[in-house]
Amino acid sequence: MVVRMSFGKSIRKALSYNEAKLRKDDAELILASRFSCDVPDLNFTEKLTRFERIIQKNSKIEYNTAHIILSFSPYDKLDNEKMQMIAYDYLKKIGFGDQPYLVYLHKDTNNPHLHIVSPTIRPNGSSIYLHNIGKRLSEPARKDIEKEYGLIPAESIKNSKEYSYSEQNTKAFISNTVRDVVSKYHFSSFEEFNAILKIKGVIADKGRPGSRLHINGGIVYSKLDAFGNKDGIPIKASSIYTKPTLSRLTETFSTEFKYNPKYTDYTKNTLSAVFAKYRKLTFNGFKKYLAAKRIQLELKFNEHDKLENIYFIDNLNRAVFNCNDLNLSLEFLETKIRFDKAEYIKVSNKSRLSENSYNFSMLGRLAIDLSKNLIGNNEGDSGVSNEFMKKKRKKRKPW
Repeated sequence: MVVRMSFGKSIRKALSYNEAKLRKDDAELILASRFSCDVPDLNFTEKLTRFERIIQKNSKIEYNTAHIILSFSPYDKLDNEKMQMIAYDYLKKIGFGDQPYLVYLHKDTNNPHLHIVSPTIRPNGSSIYLHNIGKRLSEPARKDIEKEYGLIPAESIKNSKEYSYSEQNTKAFISNTVRDVVSKYHFSSFEEFNAILKIKGVIADKGRPGSRLHINGGIVYSKLDAFGNKDGIPIKASSIYTKPTLSRLTETFSTEFKYNPKYTDYTKNTLSAVFAKYRKLTFNGFKKYLAAKRIQLELKFNEHDKLENIYFIDNLNRAVFNCNDLNLSLEFLETKIRFDKAEYIKVSNKSRLSENSYNFSMLGRLAIDLSKNLIGNNEGDSGVSNEFMKKKRKKRKPW
């Protein structure tokens, strides 16, 4: 991840640049903080006014605007939710976590990159100490985030025109991800453990029933590509330094956190707030609302391709809950969330893809059986054009 920081005298200029990209559909506003209303409903003037009111509290500060760019390698497997979390964590580490800010995803180049606009003056009128902030705070923050999210280091992006995931790089990414989840997150089952891994781009596989891997109680870990498919060579659990085998993982399973308000209240209160605020939501809208609160979703389907459970991964308190833990029923969720044909497509390999692949969420691979009624039953589709399925009309014989 490459970071570029600039500090200017005009918040209007920085905001105008990103809003112009937004109007051209070359950018997308993916995250906002410290705004008292829904930011997508705000126009340019209202966004600017929010920033300028804070800047006016300290007119002595000349460089009152921060314009930060986070650039990623094209080989980094990122979705909007992951970039939201990266931006959130980075800003918190450099002292901008409590600032109002807007995060724009720019889509006009081959590599994904974020533009962040924020005032350098705090809401109470004091200023953020900027001297040598790049070396003091930004560089350590960048390195921590690269390690935590398995990103390609800035040095590799700068020093080489191409970077490929070799077997060694894949193993390092998987190992770091698995160790991070095991050491930091609370989960009570293998399924919940896997739900956390999937949103981070890794999947644990116990093998098919009857296979040698399954019989021996083994696990292999694979990296996931942007569409949720296994990518590259699987890594055995025993080859990872901490040896996260099934037997060792089972020792870490615990349900105690699910009865502790310290962990449960945040997710419950967030869900209560969104259902109270919105009468009906699209699933994408539901995901985006929760992602802004650092809660991500992973759906579990049974062998008949029917939704069986939803896992809520709270990345703030590092815990995962299912519907039962939160006293939610799937029937209730279906009354609050609208699953549209435009949002989900069922494909033959049972993976889920968004129609807009750029906005596809690795957390998402989401289409429940309800969408079958919206899309229609295509089981009888032979894949042959209707033009060739029409019966040929017999030529009438001349008398």
